[in-house]
Amino acid sequence: MDYFQAKQILENDEKLKENYQKIKEIADRFYRNLNIVRNIITYIIPFAFTAFYPAYYILSGENPLFNIGMTVLIAIVMMVVGVIVWNRGIRSYESAGS
Repeated sequence: MDYFQAKQILENDEKLKENYQKIKEIADRFYRNLNIVRNIITYIIPFAFTAFYPAYYILSGENPLFNIGMTVLIAIVMMVVGVIVWNRGIRSYESAGS
């Protein structure tokens, strides 16, 4: 069997096409969700706690414990979460090379 015969068989196999489409849909859904989570963690959460609360304290002078303390607390929590995710990723990493 040569390349063209194999290609024709694969193109005509409806079940293979259906399975490919299902896998592609699952991968696309996973990538969209991953992208949303990545953007929230990267842009929204850090900006809210590293820009808004310190600026609010500087401009208003109200609730220094909450404004600055919450920024430090959230930074520590995010760092711990980041280290846990990093270590879990490193444990499951498998090199492609030798």
